[in-house]
Amino acid sequence: MRSILQILPSFDAHGHVRQATLLATTLPGERFTLRCMSLKGSGLFEPTWREAGIPILGTPRQRWFDLDEIHHLRKLLENDRPDLIHVWGLEGLARLWWATLGRRSLLPPLVASLHPTMLKKNHLRLVDRRLFNQVRTFVVASETDKQAFEIAGIAPGRLRVIRPGVPLPESIMTPAEFRARHGITGRIFMGVGHIQTPARFLHAVWAFEMLSMIDKSPHLVLIGDGPARKRMASTFMISDSSGMGVHFLGETPQAASLLLNADIVLVPHQHQGGTHAVLEGMAAGKPVIASDLPHLRELIRPDETGILAKSGDPPGLARAMMRMLENEERGRQLGEAARADVVRRFPLAGMTDAFAALYDETSA
Repeated sequence: MRSILQILPSFDAHGHVRQATLLATTLPGERFTLRCMSLKGSGLFEPTWREAGIPILGTPRQRWFDLDEIHHLRKLLENDRPDLIHVWGLEGLARLWWATLGRRSLLPPLVASLHPTMLKKNHLRLVDRRLFNQVRTFVVASETDKQAFEIAGIAPGRLRVIRPGVPLPESIMTPAEFRARHGITGRIFMGVGHIQTPARFLHAVWAFEMLSMIDKSPHLVLIGDGPARKRMASTFMISDSSGMGVHFLGETPQAASLLLNADIVLVPHQHQGGTHAVLEGMAAGKPVIASDLPHLRELIRPDETGILAKSGDPPGLARAMMRMLENEERGRQLGEAARADVVRRFPLAGMTDAFAALYDETSA
């Protein structure tokens, strides 16, 4: 039985947190015992971890550098001695670095899941290089991400590609019930993601406005929350009574199931992110229109399992949306092919098995 400590940046609706949650609830309990620490306290996915019986350790920090948190983590390493630590994000690595200052022997083998967004012009800062020296294996979600870290100087032998896996969603309400609840009669474009900045769905709203000049019947439903949600709504003067056909549903752990009520799923990211949104849209059997970014290109085969639209091009996105509206049968075919592709290439069991094998290998 191997003891694994998972250190999350938060319990909020970010891709890494979603992936970590799916992994934690599917790892074989007869082989691994899990504990979890969130650096920012409670959040959307915390109940899922608690329901799975996984202990949640520590308290959220009160400041950027919190001595109490550092001390707590050091005591945890001294007393519990986990066989392996899996850190999701750069922030957790920094906490471990400070907690083991002068006592690096306290560190068990480290696995780190990171996004290449932390790289600045494909380079690592000196401080990050010091943090990375402690890591045994870096996990990335795609060959594109792996290449970015190799360019930054990380040896290929320390990088492991483990593709995200997603379950097939289960319906929590029928499309008719969803439409009645939200007063929707037309077809539904749906997007899901953390609204960290207005840029997350900015071009989707612009494209939807262009589309509305031709056809006012569709609706745009955005699932998610974040610090930029109110700013975005006020920028476009969106309210429940605005009549624009734009709906903000807020965050929910059932976002993947709600995608079953969409006609078309939008993933209009401008840089990184969107991997789980694409896969969950495909798993729901929906045609996905996503930004043509390298890491999303690894998920979607253009015009076979989805549509790729140029990033940062609202008119181009609007044209892709119109094509899907005009050809429902084509959308149905894309959705069916996408669902079959997810089952074949991105099964949740495959992701879980890959992480379990990595944990065994790293902590042996």
